[in-house]
Amino acid sequence: MKNRYIMFFVCLIICFLPMLGGFAISADSLEKWYAALTKPAFTPPGWLFGPMWTLLYILLSVVLYKLVRADIEHGLRKLLMAYFGWQLFLNFLWTPVFFGFHAVFLALCVIAVMIALCIDFIRQAWRAKPVLAYLMMPYTFWLCYAGYLNCGIYILN
Repeated sequence: MKNRYIMFFVCLIICFLPMLGGFAISADSLEKWYAALTKPAFTPPGWLFGPMWTLLYILLSVVLYKLVRADIEHGLRKLLMAYFGWQLFLNFLWTPVFFGFHAVFLALCVIAVMIALCIDFIRQAWRAKPVLAYLMMPYTFWLCYAGYLNCGIYILN
């Protein structure tokens, strides 16, 4: 029982790394650069992003925990772990690309690859462990929304 809690805690740490890395990079850019951008319709208030990403990183932690413990074929587990790992790595990269370098188009490319990885994760997980697919859906929907916002900023600026 104790090992399960430790494993989940490790999953939380892994999944929250992109959020922690983004704080240092985006703080100054949020106040100056991002605030001055023209944003697309349906852009949420800035205060919503923190709580939303917190919920999504908790959800990703559950996905990772369940994936590590899932009774699925080894090759499929490796594939799903690769998809999960790459999308998390790209999630970590998006913040410095967008806020740090102000490379809005490159950030849009990064988020497009993240969406593709998540969609294929869902497709592949659906066969063996549908709960993993369901749990990944809210994050994927949010990435699509974030992609819309990123694309809108690129077009409008």
